[in-house]
Amino acid sequence: MSHLAIHGGEPVRHPRKSWPSWPPAEVTDRAVELVTDASVWEDIPCAVFRKTLAAKTGLPVNTTYEPLNKSPCYIPQSKKRYHIDEACWKALDPSQYDLPVCTRAYGNEAVVIPHAFLLANPDNIELVSDAVEKVYQYRDDLKDVA
Repeated sequence: MSHLAIHGGEPVRHPRKSWPSWPPAEVTDRAVELVTDASVWEDIPCAVFRKTLAAKTGLPVNTTYEPLNKSPCYIPQSKKRYHIDEACWKALDPSQYDLPVCTRAYGNEAVVIPHAFLLANPDNIELVSDAVEKVYQYRDDLKDVA
């Protein structure tokens, strides 16, 4: 996994939790998230990085879920059962919250690679690592792509 942390990409993991042992092959609904640092990548937009990595690997490379304050999947005020009183109703409105770290990660940092691909064959990890290295080698060519 250390190869995935090359050139400013770091696997996202809580600092007090260790990496899990190799999960069973039937686990297919997870993804590996990397966080890119634009200064290391010489200000290549993360969307360009994701698109290029997807082209190099043939994988669907995406960003993370949209922050909850803007997510169409999290609309607690659409449920009448939460309308206990006006204060509670107002507190449930997710649009009132500013989530700058989530917004930055969603738009400019997160790179999500399908976990099932990495589980299928240990060599696939090297394939992704080699693709990241290749994208890094050609980073100067990607600066003009927007």
